[in-house]
Amino acid sequence: MNRLRLPILLTILLAALCACQKTTLTLQSTPPGAQFVLDRSGIRGNTNTQLKLSKDVFAGSQQISDKLRLEMPGYRSVTVPVSLSKGRKNVTSPAVIKLEPLSTSITIASSPPGAQIKLVDPATAGAVLPPDWRLSFRTPVTFVCTSAEAAVLAPNLRFASFLSEGNVATGFAVNDPVPLKADQNVTVTIPFEPLITTLGITTEPEGATVEDVSPAGFGNLGKTTPVKHNFTWQDIRTWVDRQPVTGRAGAFDAIVLNLRISKRGYTDVLLPNIRLPIGQERNFNRILQPVLSQIRFESDPPGVQVFVSRTITTQVLDPTTGAITDVPVTSLKNLGMTPFDLTLDPEDPIDHGTELVWQKTGFGVTAATAALNKTRFAQGQKKFLHVMAK
Repeated sequence: MNRLRLPILLTILLAALCACQKTTLTLQSTPPGAQFVLDRSGIRGNTNTQLKLSKDVFAGSQQISDKLRLEMPGYRSVTVPVSLSKGRKNVTSPAVIKLEPLSTSITIASSPPGAQIKLVDPATAGAVLPPDWRLSFRTPVTFVCTSAEAAVLAPNLRFASFLSEGNVATGFAVNDPVPLKADQNVTVTIPFEPLITTLGITTEPEGATVEDVSPAGFGNLGKTTPVKHNFTWQDIRTWVDRQPVTGRAGAFDAIVLNLRISKRGYTDVLLPNIRLPIGQERNFNRILQPVLSQIRFESDPPGVQVFVSRTITTQVLDPTTGAITDVPVTSLKNLGMTPFDLTLDPEDPIDHGTELVWQKTGFGVTAATAALNKTRFAQGQKKFLHVMAK
């Protein structure tokens, strides 16, 4: 009977000894003093220390697996797996966990700030982006990493795009390397300049007016040629908003102009549907053709004086009040006596639709017949023949 009881007693004694033995976890790091947390139990503390674990951590199990996360300002966080046995003196593997210093930084800024920058994903070249870095961000931003991370990352880190509304990046191009250098603090500033779209117009002779005559266009683009007109980003956005086509304000790469070039004494030149790419410059030169230089005037009977009727403004003094007022008056400029050839003066052209007055003694003696002896000038007409009304 005693021989049968002995194994049972030994088992009970061994279980009692195990129950009395404490469970610990030794945590060491270099540098010491790192904050730690056990993921499963939520236990927190600082290295270097020997942590006592209660039986509640094991929830009835003799052995559990957990994750240990170590953090320290200025160092890369480390997460390692740990295996914990109840009633044992547990240690981590490795026994001393090394934290790598964040000795490398790069600050990416822009002028003006707030630019949207994208990086090429270094994973395509087998490099891993540090956990707190982003491929897309707005400036300014600072990224930090260890020297080991920088050594792998630097050869594979490139700019993918630059975007600052109304501006264009200068000095940097897509696929340029990001100047990351191990164990150095680098700042790179990407300069942006206003996105200017330019239209240049020259004429022979000079002094012509350039207009955008589109229904939703810009109107007069300059006093006289030569004209160099710069469209700002706000000009372009305004043009886009005016367009009647639904959705036109979305993606676009050019504005479209319908230009009229005009100069008194010369035939108008039209440049329809001129496509002006955003951020580029286009130049045009046009030779202006003078309007018909000689016009024949004849009448029946001959010997008629031909006048151009124009309305001019003259200043009149009111003797009572002393006020000077502008009064419109009709002015007649004599062109000649029929038959004659008129050479047009480019500096004093006759506009289309201007009234011509034909006068000869004995004709147009009444208001009705006087009205019949008035015609309109038509540009491009080579000869005017008028039969006088009595």
